[in-house]
Order: sequence, then structure tokens, then C-alpha cells
Amino acid sequence: MRRIAYAAVTLFVAVVATLVTPTAASAAPTPENDHAVAATVDTVLSCYSIDGAKVCYEKSGDKWWVQDTAKDGMSAVADWRNYLTANGDLYRQGKCINSLGYGNWGVCNKNYYETSKLIMRICVIDYSGGGSVCSSWVTVQAGVIEA
Repeated sequence: MRRIAYAAVTLFVAVVATLVTPTAASAAPTPENDHAVAATVDTVLSCYSIDGAKVCYEKSGDKWWVQDTAKDGMSAVADWRNYLTANGDLYRQGKCINSLGYGNWGVCNKNYYETSKLIMRICVIDYSGGGSVCSSWVTVQAGVIEA
């Protein structure tokens, strides 16, 4: 009888331990790496620049406009992170990669929650040689919690 009671208690403890053991935080979301489509900027936008790249964000359409501004064989990139405002969790992340060549504009069309926080940095990346230079992160959409 003792063996059965001991086995039952051991099983009970194992089940409870499994249920209350904390799990690791969820992994970062899979990056959404998009290649920009050739386009012409047809509106006035707030833009950010570093040597070799210019990036603009069009909030009304959730579009990234990226221009390669140097003849260096590197790609101009908008590297972005999207956070849910209610809990601050990283929801989405990705890049808009312009490999269309010097002087050309490219656009990536995304769709973000209006209440989410969106940050970005500009990068110039050598995908064949493996080097990169990036700006600091800036907030392009502050995000607000709707009541």
C-alpha cells in the first residue's frame, strides 16, 4: 500500500512541477526581409540619411522608401522593429532592402497596427563582402494605446 501511495505522490509532484515550471520567453519573430520594388517618390516625406543611404517612412500607407546614394556596390536598407504598445513585446521585425543600384528609389509596402510602436535604423550593407554600417535607432511611429 505504501508503494502505491508513494508512486501516486511522486506522479502528482511530477505533473505539478511540469505545469508550474516557467518556460523560456518566446523567440524573436522571423525577420521579414523584403526587396524594394523600383518606384518614384511622389509625396513629401520625413526622411533620414547616412552616407550611402536615404530612408523615408510614409505612415499613411506604411511604406518604406529607400534610396541608394553611393556608387559603392552596397545595398541601402531600412532595418525596422515593430512593438505592440500594450505590452511592449517585439511583434515583427524586418528589412526593406534596396539593391537597385545608385540613385534609384525602391519601396516596400507593409501593414502595421496604427497603435504599435515602430523604430528603424538606416544601414548600408555589403551582402557579398559582408560589411555594414548602420545609424542609431529612431522612432518613426510612437504608438498609442486606444481606450
